[in-house]
Amino acid sequence: MAVNDPLPQSIVKSADWVLREERGPGVPEAFYSDAFTGTPEVIARWRREVKVVLARWGAAGETECVVSLGVSELLANVVRHSTTRRCWLRVLRVGPDVVVQVFDESKHLPVVHTPDDLAEDGRGLWLLREMADAFGFMPKQYTSDTGPALGKIVWFACWDAFPEKAGR
Repeated sequence: MAVNDPLPQSIVKSADWVLREERGPGVPEAFYSDAFTGTPEVIARWRREVKVVLARWGAAGETECVVSLGVSELLANVVRHSTTRRCWLRVLRVGPDVVVQVFDESKHLPVVHTPDDLAEDGRGLWLLREMADAFGFMPKQYTSDTGPALGKIVWFACWDAFPEKAGR
């Protein structure tokens, strides 16, 4: 699979699963996605880009902050833990909610633990889990250049992220 390939259909279907399981049936009103190779420079670009998209969609300022933090953390983990660094970022707007997903080609699921107060790292996913309304991950099969392979999707959601659609 080339880095610039469109989002695999199996990943698109997983977004629907997240929404049904966490919030009930819904159809995305808008989504923003891309495939790329993660680098520190790309992380900064996507953090800014996602904030612009959310502002255009009318998201609350608090949502922009949580999503920006979450995108940074998930993409940094791809850079740090995935050998290929290839990933797909997807941001979905469904009614008043926003769901962010990052797929990468590493089969190793993240470990979220309460950080030690003196630790210099290891608190990003814990912090994201505490700030987002929902957080999760799951293994995901994909097709690599050599055939079927196992990767993962890490996702988080912010409920009632768009003030004009909140309180349904």
